[in-house]
Amino acid sequence: SIVPADQYKESLGVLLSMISAQSPDVVVAEVGASPFEPYNGSLALEEMGSRAESIVLCASDPYAAVGAKTNFGVKVDLVTGIATSTEPGADMVEKVSGLPSLSLCTDESIKTLRKLLTKAVRPKLS
Repeated sequence: SIVPADQYKESLGVLLSMISAQSPDVVVAEVGASPFEPYNGSLALEEMGSRAESIVLCASDPYAAVGAKTNFGVKVDLVTGIATSTEPGADMVEKVSGLPSLSLCTDESIKTLRKLLTKAVRPKLS
């Protein structure tokens, strides 16, 4: 994804058109780069943000969650990632960002994630 912005945007448009042509019920997409780094992450958020029913942010630290929440205008539904890998870390994410967090280190937390995602997409599937 380290290409000029116009090339990235054109390629992303082609990819989104190909996905749309298949009429999927659900798409899970990963933007695997920080929007603050030169990987066109902010362009991906611009293009996909309005289409997203649920956004799970994988943050490296609590302040990364704050940065994404305040700088990119997307509604983050859940924060996970290394910042939440311990209970105190997850608590700190919630305290500084005001966003719910979830460590995905246990079977129970995976069940919770499934419930949250199902709740987000089920109304759109009906």
